[in-house]
Amino acid sequence: MSVTPGPDPAPAPTRLGLYVSNVGLLIAVGLLLSAWTLYFTDSFPVVGGLLGLGGFFAWIAFLSDVMRKERKEEMQQRFEEKVLLRHGTWLFAGAVLVLFALWAGGRGTVVVDAAEDSLGRTITITPVDAAGASPTHQEHLPARQSAKFLVPTRWFSARAYRVKASGLPATVVQAAPFRRLEISVPSSFLARPVVLVTLSPVLSGTIAGAAQVFDVSVLVDGKEAGRLEGYHGESLWIGADSEVAIPQASRDRWRLDMMKIDASADGLRAFDVALVRWTTTKAVAPDLVLRPGQALAVRVVRRADTFEVGHGEAVVHPLSGPQDFPQEIRIDLPAPRPATEAPHAPSS
Repeated sequence: MSVTPGPDPAPAPTRLGLYVSNVGLLIAVGLLLSAWTLYFTDSFPVVGGLLGLGGFFAWIAFLSDVMRKERKEEMQQRFEEKVLLRHGTWLFAGAVLVLFALWAGGRGTVVVDAAEDSLGRTITITPVDAAGASPTHQEHLPARQSAKFLVPTRWFSARAYRVKASGLPATVVQAAPFRRLEISVPSSFLARPVVLVTLSPVLSGTIAGAAQVFDVSVLVDGKEAGRLEGYHGESLWIGADSEVAIPQASRDRWRLDMMKIDASADGLRAFDVALVRWTTTKAVAPDLVLRPGQALAVRVVRRADTFEVGHGEAVVHPLSGPQDFPQEIRIDLPAPRPATEAPHAPSS
């Protein structure tokens, strides 16, 4: 005579604590991973979509609807026995947390916020400590949007990255594990002094049309900080790369200055020719970090005989806001050389 087994008894009190601990730990692991993904990455909508409605859990709900009630209860019972009432579950969950902490301990987040920018830009993020390293990220950021970029760091220590937004000078940031570093476009990229050097229309035209070769050297506090060979009268960025756009405010000021000098038709035509050369830029020492108070000198020399055809000087001033970008230096004719001896007074 066969006896039909009855339902399994409820878990003993000694196993109830294990049951609650495993449930709580699994919930904590899920919440921790979800919170980290939401706070440090832009992947949460994708992950949430895969797991939420229309994704993985929706498929599970569909399958459960077509299963018999007895089969679902059996599967639930098996899950409790094999997962929720096993000591190995909290060991597995603990191992997952440790491995995740080790992995996340080598990752940081750079948040680029373009809420105040009306232009779409390409964001390029490159490690500073590796010469010739490829960018870890190179993505287009639409205007008025923000993006989170997860970058490798050293294990539980910071790592320097060069962040470049197209049309703006680059900035160097320190990305650290379990940290969100937020930078704004364009203000964060205009927060350090950058110098734009232009030649007068006459001097730039002379250099552009000459058969000789000219070079440019940049000196900071009397020491050479950068050199450009093969110069043809273009505008020069110091502390920024040649891809940086010249602000429209600078172009408007150039035209007003030229109209004050010569508002005739011939004068404006000459200015328009010079403007073509000014809006073509090259970079001298693009990674040079200028500091307020430094003495900056720019020399344009003819390579054949090292004759100085242009010279400009300025003291780097502090920035009070993006409106001070860039500091400009205009080079005209060579500075007159001081006399070695004062002239004698005529004898009586």
